[in-house]
Amino acid sequence: MDNKEQSISALKASFKNAKAVFAPNFSDKYQRNNKRTGRKNLRCFPCCSKGGHFPRRFCGAPVEVTLKNFDVHGSEFFAWAGFTTTDLSMFTPGQIVLETRLESLRRDRAHPTAPLMQSTVPEKKGKSTHAFSINKNNMGWHYEWKSNKHVRYDKHCLKVYIFVRAPTEGQLMCLGSFNSPEFTIYCRRRISKSSRSVKKKKASLAPTSESKKRKKIEVMSDSSISSASSVSSSSSSCCDSEDCACNEKIGNSKVDFDFNAKLIPGFPVARDPCYVLEQNLKRKKQIKTEVNKKRTIMRPAASDVQLFLSSLAHLRAIHA
Repeated sequence: MDNKEQSISALKASFKNAKAVFAPNFSDKYQRNNKRTGRKNLRCFPCCSKGGHFPRRFCGAPVEVTLKNFDVHGSEFFAWAGFTTTDLSMFTPGQIVLETRLESLRRDRAHPTAPLMQSTVPEKKGKSTHAFSINKNNMGWHYEWKSNKHVRYDKHCLKVYIFVRAPTEGQLMCLGSFNSPEFTIYCRRRISKSSRSVKKKKASLAPTSESKKRKKIEVMSDSSISSASSVSSSSSSCCDSEDCACNEKIGNSKVDFDFNAKLIPGFPVARDPCYVLEQNLKRKKQIKTEVNKKRTIMRPAASDVQLFLSSLAHLRAIHA
């Protein structure tokens, strides 16, 4: 076993007792914006900026990570970070990775949607304590994760991977990873005020079947109320006219018409009470004349009655 293999085995043994502390404090949920450029940035991650919340530009801060109980024995290590769900990992302990591959996945100004972020050079704070920062340049916290209704409650984290140089030149070996505090993501699409108003207008102009039924009920109730009110209001003014149907008398008494009662089938329905009364009176007279006609048709003539009586008397005389 050469020196490189011995140092790697010593780093593996030391890494088993290592612990990571993340700062500043994380929230339990974050909003993710969906931009037209394809970027999906987490807002206010892990907290708002030092100057306070900025609603119309980048709002967030770098993540400070402190590794404790990790003695590197004079060797160097490298830290890379990326967002993922808590049950997944891009690299496994002991995996050998090419440096060129990590460089192809590194996020920078030219590739703002790359999945991995390289940390700053780890700074030694003690014999077995090291500190480094992630996203020190505030390039935005892009997270390429496809959400749907089935996975919207999944837990996510910022996973930090620790690499050391492998025995072969140009290769790195993953010692393990650390998870940040868990959080959930909710998305909110930006909608302009104009589009919101247009959508509301379209919704109001396209009523559903339930709204149509509701409108019909409202129209019927309004018509009944207006008819009842018009009866009370027009009875005093309309009935003062001599030509009005309300003043028509049958016999020696004035017609007493109940506007709230159900009308006879075939009667017209209108909002004007005088018109209703006039039409109903005409209909009553029409029914009366039809009944009288039927009675006259069924009534026998006087000559027929005399003939019947004489024949009846003749029959009685014969039997007597």
